[in-house]
This record gives sequence, C-alpha cells and structure tokens, in this order.
Amino acid sequence: MLLRPGQSAELINNILSQPFVDGAVVGGAWNELEPSEGQYNWAPLDTYIDMVKAKGKKFSLVLFPGRYTPDWVYAEGVKKWNWVDHKGQNVTYPNPTDPKFYEFWKDFVRAAGNRYDKDSSLFLVKICGGTGALCGLRFYELPPDWDANAVVNYWEPLVDTYVQAFPSMNFDFEIHTTVGQGTNLSEQMVSYNFSKYGSKIGLFQDFLSSTAPTGNLFDFIKNWGPKSSKTWCGFQQNHAQGTVSALDQSYSRGFNDLGCLYYEIYQTDLKDPSLASVNQKWHDLIWGE
Repeated sequence: MLLRPGQSAELINNILSQPFVDGAVVGGAWNELEPSEGQYNWAPLDTYIDMVKAKGKKFSLVLFPGRYTPDWVYAEGVKKWNWVDHKGQNVTYPNPTDPKFYEFWKDFVRAAGNRYDKDSSLFLVKICGGTGALCGLRFYELPPDWDANAVVNYWEPLVDTYVQAFPSMNFDFEIHTTVGQGTNLSEQMVSYNFSKYGSKIGLFQDFLSSTAPTGNLFDFIKNWGPKSSKTWCGFQQNHAQGTVSALDQSYSRGFNDLGCLYYEIYQTDLKDPSLASVNQKWHDLIWGE
C-alpha cells in the first residue's frame, strides 16, 4: 500500500490494523519535499510515517523525481523532455542523459538519508531517479538524443549514492523492459548492483497477478532472484481479475514460482473483506504466523 498526501486517515488506519499488513510504502514527491534548492519540507512524508509507526508497523520509502522534479531544477539549466505518457497525458521530465539532473537528485537523496536512515521503523528504500516514469529504468518513451551507455553510466553512481546515503538499509531496484532495449538496461544495472552490493539490492517488479509477469521479465527474476541464489525479489501486487482464486494464484506465482518474499498490495485489494483470508493465508505461509 502506497501512502501519499490526500488519502483518508481513517482508511489508512483501518488497513494498517489488519494483521496481515506489516507496513506501508510512504511516497514523497521531490517538488513538495524540496520546493527551493536546499530548503526541505519533510512534513508530507512525516505525517504518514508517524501514522505507520503509531500502529507499530514498518515503512518502505520511495522518493519520486520524474514529473515531480521541482521547477528550480529546470531553472538551473536541466534539460526538459516533453512527451505523452502511456495514459495519454502530456508530461515533462528531466532528460535522462542530462548530468546536471543527477547531481541535484543525488544531493536530495543524501539529504533524505541524513534524515531517515537511522529510523528503526524504516524497512526498505526504493532506488529512483534518472528518470523513468516512477522508479527504476521505467522508460515508456525515450528522447531522440538518448544514449543507453550514458544512462547506465549515470545510474551506477546514483545507486552508489543511495547506498552511501542509507548505509543501514536494503534497497529494491525496479526492473522493466525499455523501448528498443528489451531488458538490456535492467540487465546491465542489476549486474552492477549484484557485483558491488550482493543481496543488499533486490529486484522489484510493478505488477504481479495470476498471469503476470511473463516472458523476459519472468525469466529475469528467475535468473537473478532467489531461485538463482543471487538476490531477493518483491512485487507490487493487484490480483486484477477480481476473484479470490486469482489473488491466491498470484501469490503462488510470486512465492512458489519465483521465491519472492516482499509484496505491496493495492488498496483496492486491502479494502475488500472477501480477500482478507487469502492475504492472511499467504502472510502466514511466507512470514510465519
């Protein structure tokens, strides 16, 4: 469950009270958290972190750049990239091969690490930036002047920055196919992550159901995740088809077929009382009662 501003406190507390919910993902937009260079407003994060901690639960942290990049970053000369996203919306992102973007983003990551790394309730940090649609190398489209090697060369020190900023944490790295590249970019980055940090950085995929992932992404997780004895893996999960059996099968796909232990469940599924017994069943199977 991703917690972001605008969500009902009553709903969040009800969901966090469920015994199969061990915590929540708390997300923050860069333009809200650093509205001016070097001036930080952590309140949008802290409000939800405090709600999670009040229930005695853990939180994972995700910080979003991309379309949430502050205006002051562009005013400093970072190149814009305007395109139409997969929902048909006009969006503006930093150009993923502009080195100035990465320097500003790394400064922000360091500031966040300075604030949250020592929080005993922080469970996991998600590596974002540089600048897929949300996190990881999640490019639905790419600017015409992009260069694959440049992207990887900027991403490697970005990963290093995250690890240095949050030395107490484990991380997940979101894997995707990229237009014109397949899983090539993700393969290069995961190889770098594993060779330098081992299982400290796990694989994350944004959608798990009874039928997804398939193809290259399924094989990718099998080749790099627990079934290969390399690193761990997790999913953002929505059973999608709307039945108890579909949710049960999606857990089986993630746990039995791929060995993944970390699951982020959509609020839609957490609010549905008919699914509670399935969520509890798999929570107990995976983590113990």
